[in-house]
Amino acid sequence: MSPYPNVGSGRVQISGDGGGAPRWSARGGELFYVNDAGAVVSVRSTTANGFQVVGTTPLFSPQSRGGEGRMLYAPAPDGQRFLMIDIAGDRGGSGVSRPVVVQNFTQELKVRVP
Repeated sequence: MSPYPNVGSGRVQISGDGGGAPRWSARGGELFYVNDAGAVVSVRSTTANGFQVVGTTPLFSPQSRGGEGRMLYAPAPDGQRFLMIDIAGDRGGSGVSRPVVVQNFTQELKVRVP
């Protein structure tokens, strides 16, 4: 990472295990990325005394990823949900050509699988 003017100096290593597809949260102070194992990781940061990483938390590992190790996703503005795109054809050509949005997935799962 390269410094932004007036916010510290030098580079800060975010991941020790590789990664890509970085996305900043809308609130700031949190960066999401996909590590080499395919998990989405949250990195909390502060700029109080220059840019510093204050915590790293693996969040989840989706079952599939689009492209060559790249995931198509975006964090919601509240940082609690994600929009993820699964590209049809990457898993054997399922023929699905429209997006499916599932809200309240946990509650839906409880209803369908007691």
